[in-house]
Amino acid sequence: MTKKILLIIILLLITTLSTLFAQGGFEASINIPVGVAIGTGNDAFKELNYKGSIGLDSGLEVQLGYMHKVYNRIGAGFFIDLAYNYDSFVFKHTINNTDSSMYIHNFGIGFLPKFMIYNISIGIGGGIKIPIYGKKDLEYGYSSSVMHYFKATLDYSIFVSEKLAIVLGVYIAHDYGYPLKSIGDTPRFGGSGGGFIFGFKFGPQLKD
Repeated sequence: MTKKILLIIILLLITTLSTLFAQGGFEASINIPVGVAIGTGNDAFKELNYKGSIGLDSGLEVQLGYMHKVYNRIGAGFFIDLAYNYDSFVFKHTINNTDSSMYIHNFGIGFLPKFMIYNISIGIGGGIKIPIYGKKDLEYGYSSSVMHYFKATLDYSIFVSEKLAIVLGVYIAHDYGYPLKSIGDTPRFGGSGGGFIFGFKFGPQLKD
């Protein structure tokens, strides 16, 4: 299932590149985020004696959109954010002092408005994540539902040709969490964290 979703994302990008390049302000980017997250839970989850710990997050993102030139090298744009995410929700049981965690493969879809000045871009957005597969050490499973997320990015584009740039940046994100399956929808676990972004961007450079 994960391989099929990645293939769909890549094919979507390839089939739209010709259209994107034909219209000067359109952009497409492929990014790999790598970071850490601390497990978070609502009050009902904390009452089960779990405390958040640190886990590793990664994935593959595809962003498609249009960057409108406002003035000289200043622009603003609106982007669709498609992603495969590997998210770790790590916890410790405060009484038994045992590690409990949930490792979930998600498919994410959201929106990421961006503001750009020269080659520096700031994005703030969000969307939903749909669980594809999960491995649990946590004694409770998660219900089959969507999870909302928030994300903010800061990156710098290094253009190596007229329409190709290497993207280096950082991000912060928060996953609002899944409800626990065997208890109902009240206790929820999520995660907050951040990390680094490496990728490539296809699109025109803003010029004076």
